[in-house]
Amino acid sequence: MRLVLIPGFGEDETIFVNILPYLSYESVYVNVWEMFQADAAKPIHVKALAQKLVEKFSIQASDMVVGHSMGGWIGWHIKEIAGCKLVQVSSWTDPKKVILPFQNRALLYWLTRNGLYINRFTKAFLLNKFYKNKPSKGIMEATLNNLIQKDKKLVLSQLQLILEPTILCSAEPDLRIHTQRDPIIRRPDQAFYLVPGDHFAIYTYPKEVAKGILAQL
Repeated sequence: MRLVLIPGFGEDETIFVNILPYLSYESVYVNVWEMFQADAAKPIHVKALAQKLVEKFSIQASDMVVGHSMGGWIGWHIKEIAGCKLVQVSSWTDPKKVILPFQNRALLYWLTRNGLYINRFTKAFLLNKFYKNKPSKGIMEATLNNLIQKDKKLVLSQLQLILEPTILCSAEPDLRIHTQRDPIIRRPDQAFYLVPGDHFAIYTYPKEVAKGILAQL
């Protein structure tokens, strides 16, 4: 069995650094930034990206996708195609569970394209309001820095991947892992495995998250 690791919106391989020592399986990291870079000229729909990833990494039913946040959303569509196992960490299958500042997608896209949705001012606000004195402040700051510094077309592509309407999958995740307090994703209506922390529990509480994954394995 391989673990296929998919990060969330704005994230990179750092999100999995702390949990990997607890998971003694072959792992493959999906660099979502590179996947978007290859198709920067046009938006990628989540189903199309899932198909690309299945083909690129030869994902099979014997594999397990571990997706954090947006990575779990992508992983859900991969499971629909490949029939693999899926662990969603701080993720969703119901798009209404994603917490947004407002519901106008066109305006969100315009703000993102022009660097006004996530910038140094919104970074300071988010860190102070939701992550002040929390162990996840550093990883949230690093994620926001990625979103501020990288090509806005790539940031927009990730946001569109999350927000563009799609026909929902019939497959079910094998395990949902969530926390009590997550300012980014609401808890699901379905059963889930509870761990401490906030949206970045996979980084700040890796042992507890790994316990849930290993139980599924």
